[in-house]
Amino acid sequence: YTRKGESSEAFLAGILYNDKTEAQLSVRYTTVLSNDETGIGYAKELLTNSIGEDMTFNRIDGKGKVTYVAPFKKKETGSYGYGAYMVCQH
Repeated sequence: YTRKGESSEAFLAGILYNDKTEAQLSVRYTTVLSNDETGIGYAKELLTNSIGEDMTFNRIDGKGKVTYVAPFKKKETGSYGYGAYMVCQH
């Protein structure tokens, strides 16, 4: 767990299942990025770069929020999952 004042927080959790498979969950909260198209584009680029694979995001509109979700699969490790960016609307 890390925290930078009121501007961001992040945590990473690892899960080991009984069959010896593993999962990882990484969550980051930030107030630094804006909710405009520039900020959203930058956030999606950050996610893509941190995964290291091309990602195509789908937009999901919800009550008071918009979520951008993209599936990924890493070629070098075979690991897979989803990257997501949630924008809270005021």
